Amino acid sequence: MKKLLFIMYLILLAGIIHAQKGIAIPPKNDGCCPGKNLICNGGFEEVTKCFESQYQPIGKGGFKPGTYTITNYETATQLCKQWNFNNAPCQRSGKALFVNGNTNGQGSKIIWQQTVSFNAWKQYRFCINMYAFTQCCFNVAPKLTIKLTYTSGGQTKTIVIDEVKPDNCGWVNYTKYIAPWEGNDGGKANISISLNESGIGDGNDFVIDNIFLTELQPIDKAITNSVSITPSGNGNIVGNFTGQLPNEAWFGWYIVPLNANGQPDANCPEVNNPKTWWSATTNFPGFDGCKLNGNQPGKLLPGKTYKIVFGTYGTCYAWDAVVFTCTVDQATGKIKLTRRDTWAQNLDPIFRKGVYLTFPPRTDL
Repeated sequence: MKKLLFIMYLILLAGIIHAQKGIAIPPKNDGCCPGKNLICNGGFEEVTKCFESQYQPIGKGGFKPGTYTITNYETATQLCKQWNFNNAPCQRSGKALFVNGNTNGQGSKIIWQQTVSFNAWKQYRFCINMYAFTQCCFNVAPKLTIKLTYTSGGQTKTIVIDEVKPDNCGWVNYTKYIAPWEGNDGGKANISISLNESGIGDGNDFVIDNIFLTELQPIDKAITNSVSITPSGNGNIVGNFTGQLPNEAWFGWYIVPLNANGQPDANCPEVNNPKTWWSATTNFPGFDGCKLNGNQPGKLLPGKTYKIVFGTYGTCYAWDAVVFTCTVDQATGKIKLTRRDTWAQNLDPIFRKGVYLTFPPRTDL
């Protein structure tokens, strides 16, 4: 008996130590990134907790248009004989939000909304699983609009995350990168999912599950810091990255000529990661000190100052950068380099517009 109690004590102690390390296993969400879910009750296992809706929960009148119900998938098949979740890829378990949408109306109604923590200069990944039910005739396919609303400088800002048309089975594992590139007054935002009710016909029915919002973190600095800029004479430079990025992560180079006040030079536009620079080692071909011109090794002009950026980003990684300030001595032509390994986006107006958008286009960003 004492031996059994001792073993149970060790198991309990191990659990406490594990918890103290802060190791958190995120809820399962198909197609989303690991991390803490900022959505409360995103899987609807706690039924109506934490969210509001302009639709009414199912009542004595039954599951009629304009109502929703939160139930498990096995029970949902009893609501409509056409609904079947037993066959792959439709097979599901647990609870979800089932909606009997109105049709032949005007405008949209909010199906689900919730207030979440959402800070300026942070980057997030939003995910949701959706599935549309098809009626036999005159079917109206659901059109859902997902919005994020917050206040900045006392003004209401709205980001339309997307307008989504769920496919018929299989499920839509929808995912979207979002970021507010400006201040957020209260550190809060409202996320809403609205249904268009103006379709003529029947249907407009769907189910949503696994709503997920997580803050993205940059790639480990132990990887991204393995980048250097080396002068190679006559104003030429070579950029070199020796790290190994994780899957679904990318990098890019970026040059900003500065004026005497340290601001972007209006006469020399920044160069946003041309394809000829898409390599770990580059001599910035075509950069003539002011803009792209030809394919000769890049050259910095005497008496000028530049910011050279090595940026990293990815499907599940926040944009981050190592920034070099390069000044070319007017008399000697020697290049003085200053490196900033710690980069704060909100402190550098050059990058407030989010230069990652001009990097290699990715359909999942």
